[in-house]
Amino acid sequence: MKTQTKVAIAAASVAVIGGVALASAGMARGGFGHHGGHFGGGAGAMLMEQFDTNSDGSLTKIEIDETVRSRMVAADTNGDGQLDLEEFQPLLVEIMRPKIVDGFQFLDADGSAAISMEELERPVNRIMSRLDRNDDGALTERELRKRGGWHRGHHDDDDDDDD
Repeated sequence: MKTQTKVAIAAASVAVIGGVALASAGMARGGFGHHGGHFGGGAGAMLMEQFDTNSDGSLTKIEIDETVRSRMVAADTNGDGQLDLEEFQPLLVEIMRPKIVDGFQFLDADGSAAISMEELERPVNRIMSRLDRNDDGALTERELRKRGGWHRGHHDDDDDDDD
């Protein structure tokens, strides 16, 4: 599993236990399976699995459109031709299930098919130790920016200060 994916998964685990700031930092770099504007192997395989309906190893616009249309119709439980949040949520979970399973398996270090608090804390502690540059037990936006995992649309030119 790529380091960026591990960081994103660990950051998501922090969100589960209340650390929304860390989750945002991990996901800001592109999230699961995204690498600088192109698909990694996992995402490409997931696209093929979900959209290559005739299993010929290539994706056509027709296959993609038909799959999207079919999922839309199935998810549109009230039949109004649109998806509200309640209709969209199960569809998104279905689409993201492979990545959800990957994240679960990453966190379930002992393979018990259950995630303990210790297993949730382990990647969080690794992230904190790497990002907390001044070892004060807290992450600032500045520390996250220096690590390249925080994007707020502004840049800090004074990176020589000790944090």
